[in-house]
Amino acid sequence: MSAHRIAAITSRLLHQFRRDHRTLALLFVAPIVILSLLGYLIRGAASVPDVGIANEDQGPVGATLTSSLEGSSKIHAVAISASGADAKLKDGSLVAYIVFPADFSQKAQQGTIAPEIHVEGSQPGTQGP
Repeated sequence: MSAHRIAAITSRLLHQFRRDHRTLALLFVAPIVILSLLGYLIRGAASVPDVGIANEDQGPVGATLTSSLEGSSKIHAVAISASGADAKLKDGSLVAYIVFPADFSQKAQQGTIAPEIHVEGSQPGTQGP
């Protein structure tokens, strides 16, 4: 093919694009709209879940972990009692709760850290990753 023929075909295609506004919108406007909607959905889905913290431990490890969780920006920690935690979990005011048992500090000093973690789990969209 000659350069003149290639230039003529290219010129014809550019003229057709200039006259066809729907194609131009699909090429340039639609991707911008779709990406902005996707960004809005991703940013809007980041909510901080309410997590209950029941510290039954009288030692320093439970208090340290409780204060660290309360200062976290990833969750909204709420101090609760272990006896009423199930009711708050079932009524939806909490997505999870953590219980530090009475012997938590003693077991942590022995090398075993085992808090009780209870998760609601029936609505996977509301829990974080």
